[in-house]
Amino acid sequence: IEKPGRQAGQKVGRSPWLQPVIVDEKSGEIGEIIQVRITKTGYNSLFAELA
Repeated sequence: IEKPGRQAGQKVGRSPWLQPVIVDEKSGEIGEIIQVRITKTGYNSLFAELA
């Protein structure tokens, strides 16, 4: 997880292919590496939940 997201309650990380992955704020702390499951796609980003 890299930083807080644009929307309240979100954090942003990166996939192995450097795509932004948006997760729930409670999914982990900034600096952690977490396993997620992609639930939705956007034009430039992926939305995920904890695996």
